[in-house]
Amino acid sequence: MNTENDNQQPMNFLQMLRKAEEDKKSGDITPEYAQWLMETEGHLRAFMTNAKNFAVYRLVRDDNSPYGVEVVFVSPSMKDILGVEDPTQVHLWFEKAHPDDFERIIRANMEAFQTLKLDETIRYFHAPTEQWRWIQVLGTGSQDAEGEAMYANGIIIDVTEQKKAEQAHKESEEKYRDLVENINDVLFALDREGLCTYMSPVVKNVLGVDPDDLVGKYLHEFMPEHQKKAYLENMAKLDAGQNLSSEYEIIGPDGQSHWIRTSSRPTEVDGKVTGIRGTFRDITDYVRAQQDKRRLEEQLEHSQKLEAIGTLAGGIAHNLNNVLYPIVGYTEMAIEDIPEDSPAHESLQEVLYAADRARELVYQILTYSRRSEEKLEALDLNPIMKEVIKLISAAVPSTIKVEQSLAPNIPAILADAAQIHHVVMNLCTNAYHSMRDTGGILDITLGFVEIKQDQDAPVPNMPPGGYVKISVSDQGQGIDEGIRDRIFEPYFTTKGVGEGTGMGLALTLAIVTKVNGFINVTSIPGRGSTFDLYFPSTDKAPVISIPEFHGPAPRGGESILLVEDDQQILHMTQQMLERQGYRVDPYDSGIDGLEAFYKNPKKYDLVITDMTMPLMTGDQLAVEIMQKSPDTPVILCTGFSEHISQEQAEALGVAAFLMKPMARNRVAGIVRRVLDKAKMKRD
Repeated sequence: MNTENDNQQPMNFLQMLRKAEEDKKSGDITPEYAQWLMETEGHLRAFMTNAKNFAVYRLVRDDNSPYGVEVVFVSPSMKDILGVEDPTQVHLWFEKAHPDDFERIIRANMEAFQTLKLDETIRYFHAPTEQWRWIQVLGTGSQDAEGEAMYANGIIIDVTEQKKAEQAHKESEEKYRDLVENINDVLFALDREGLCTYMSPVVKNVLGVDPDDLVGKYLHEFMPEHQKKAYLENMAKLDAGQNLSSEYEIIGPDGQSHWIRTSSRPTEVDGKVTGIRGTFRDITDYVRAQQDKRRLEEQLEHSQKLEAIGTLAGGIAHNLNNVLYPIVGYTEMAIEDIPEDSPAHESLQEVLYAADRARELVYQILTYSRRSEEKLEALDLNPIMKEVIKLISAAVPSTIKVEQSLAPNIPAILADAAQIHHVVMNLCTNAYHSMRDTGGILDITLGFVEIKQDQDAPVPNMPPGGYVKISVSDQGQGIDEGIRDRIFEPYFTTKGVGEGTGMGLALTLAIVTKVNGFINVTSIPGRGSTFDLYFPSTDKAPVISIPEFHGPAPRGGESILLVEDDQQILHMTQQMLERQGYRVDPYDSGIDGLEAFYKNPKKYDLVITDMTMPLMTGDQLAVEIMQKSPDTPVILCTGFSEHISQEQAEALGVAAFLMKPMARNRVAGIVRRVLDKAKMKRD
């Protein structure tokens, strides 16, 4: 059989069928040709009958049809693929198309008669299974003798499984992408040299860096210098085939530090390391929490050390008070006995001055160790500030100018007047010392500030509310940043030998903290420092302070019962009182003193007793005496107030509460005041 056309080109299958039809009509069929036709028909029948996932069709253009075509031929498998009883009914083809695909397939089918090709994939409702299935329609157009497209030949393939696989693959990709983009861990890939080749998008949330800004760069470029060596050593281990977990500090574009924990492993091809894959997560909060924990532990340890030092120092200071008291007392009496033009007079004045400095140091130690007597009361700080300014102005040289700004009518604070005076005086003295060589301005201000709920407080953990603010500023040498955290440590000082005890700022912090206040320090080396003190305000009216006694020591002739277990203090106090004209009966035991009082209670106009004594303490003695004779006043003295405070003493009913060591004029003045007050009550 000749299978070439008139142009000597191979005929396609349809051309061969058409030629066979013509030859059949003309009777020009050889036995071989007939045999070929039979074999070909058998192959086609087998092909059409056994088709499962596809079907062959031939349509003819028909302008009278609602869909523009009619079925010429369909393979038997079309019935199963479309799920229709009679696939030769063309309207069944299109009516089962998905509504979203219906117009598209109609239009594509008509356009195929112009373009001579068709390739569309649509959803199709398969009635027998009641499922939407996917079919792909592939076709070509064929022309008649006049060159017009009349037929559409094609194949319909069931691609449902392929579409399901594609959808599953798409969903898998989306899940993977969602996982990579939304998990807290960052996925990364590096080449063997450590150059970043991939960084998952979540790195933007972790480090604040776009992934593209990291690709093509080395991670150690974003690390501080002290981290780079360890990182490069770990890279060498990974290159040698080890898996590693490490922690690094990364500096973000905003300059902030971020801590990450990495888990990395080498990737290999044919046993050779080709790169590194891994993940890392942000552990900044964890690292900072651990740092805070260590800092708190160090602070606790430091606090415990300071507490131990304070306990030891407090005990020593108490004993020093008992030693200082007779030194001060005997020196004052010796000065009184020696003419002012005597060389010894000046020497004794120096002894008294040194004792006064020692007494101030003891006061600082006792205050820091919380063993000094304090009296919290509502204070108007203006008088205290004016007194400090008066004293400091008289002490500083002319090269230092003292400026002040004291706001009137500010609220009171709850504090001890003597301690606040000491705090401000200490800050002013430090400011003066820092400007001793250069001169400058010492600025002292007093005001009131209101810290609101939504306002950033000047000091961490400072609650909202009203605060009385004291500021002391200088133009001195400032405080180096390296020692700024240590200035409040006890015994830490930058002053020369003999110029400072190292207790001033430690005591300042202790006093301010004790009344729930806050301190803020700002300093620029070479330009000066500012200390801001914040004290919670109170609505209470400020108390009016009773001035201390000044002038010559007053005298008297009354009878006094004196009880003190320290023999030296007992004899010194006895002499001090007798010099002022009083009659004194001394006893070194509370029990002996009480026994003497019981024998003749009307003999004594006043009882003066120490607090800390064996067998019977001073407060116990005071209670017994006041029960026996309510009109007899009692003065209670102590070297420290661990066991009793001024408030507790007043609650007992004692007439006065004195802290050792005391100057002779102060003792004489208080004794006279107590006796006069008792006499007025009796009269």
